[in-house]
Amino acid sequence: MNLPLNGVSVVLCCYNSSSRLPTTLLHLARQEFNAAVPWEVLIVDNGSTDNTRDLALSEWNKYGNEAPLRVIVEPIPGTAAARETGVKKSKYEFILYCDDDNWLCPSYVENAYEVMMSNQTISALGGQGQAVCEVEPPVWFEEFKSNYATGPQGRPGVASEISVQRGFVYTAGAVFRKASIEKLWQQSYKGVCEGRTGKNLDGSEDVELCHNIILNGGHIYYDERLLFKHFMTKPRLNWPYYKKMVRGFGRGFSLVMPYKLLLSKQNDRFAMGISWLYITAAYLITKSIFIEIPKSLFNNNYKSARAGLEQSMSFLGAVFSNHATIVRLYKSLVVAPWIVAEYKPLSKS
Repeated sequence: MNLPLNGVSVVLCCYNSSSRLPTTLLHLARQEFNAAVPWEVLIVDNGSTDNTRDLALSEWNKYGNEAPLRVIVEPIPGTAAARETGVKKSKYEFILYCDDDNWLCPSYVENAYEVMMSNQTISALGGQGQAVCEVEPPVWFEEFKSNYATGPQGRPGVASEISVQRGFVYTAGAVFRKASIEKLWQQSYKGVCEGRTGKNLDGSEDVELCHNIILNGGHIYYDERLLFKHFMTKPRLNWPYYKKMVRGFGRGFSLVMPYKLLLSKQNDRFAMGISWLYITAAYLITKSIFIEIPKSLFNNNYKSARAGLEQSMSFLGAVFSNHATIVRLYKSLVVAPWIVAEYKPLSKS
């Protein structure tokens, strides 16, 4: 495998993105540099039925930017497959995932490059999204904005590690070291989360990747200087959409919880296998119905409690529907070659 060059490959995974791409590409074209930073832009077209490909090329050509832009087609649906293709086709060592609604600040690419170059232990680096809403956001948005990949992901200041405290970064605006991902692949790692596909809001592929990077001995960091605007369209700013989104989180939780148990070194619970997931889901649902929702009627917190119930119900449903996959996952993690000694599940005596 050829060693990647030092530089930044900006990867945009797109599905029918023609209405959002122009502003996103404009912000990329306006990147400013105090020193030479090799970089490129990769558009991964994940089954678009609009003119995403042609629009991306024509928009980028308007600006005469020296950074090359390439369009790659990935027919397998899902953000996980699209991002994997972006890594494989990238030229440079640092993979910057920019969603089609992320407007990077002018110094983003350079800051990302400098932070990753200055600390070789960083496997993944998260930034800070700031919501820009197409319409006036609902009153509940501020409480739940972190679920929209906005807000800080760690303490203020320069790059700080969040491997233990948080365990992941949201993929919007995140930078990954290509060598860390390829190291996992070389050790037979294959994620089980497909990510979002079209209107399907199932996610967690970013959490799964970050968890496994840590299990492989890597480190996750956050730097508030990596600032970007996250554009929220009107259809995303309503309660039915939010409930659909948290249900997707619940389904994803069914697949990432085994990793989380290893990261938190809860070996007794991990040893219970899928039984612990059923117990956890039942407990969360019972707590929501009999404690959280009744309490919320008195403290004006009903939406939060109801969203929690939606997520827990979806979690339980996904444990049932993904039962065979989860059982296989547990078995594979017991012998997974990429898990370092610190996190390996304890063998039964």
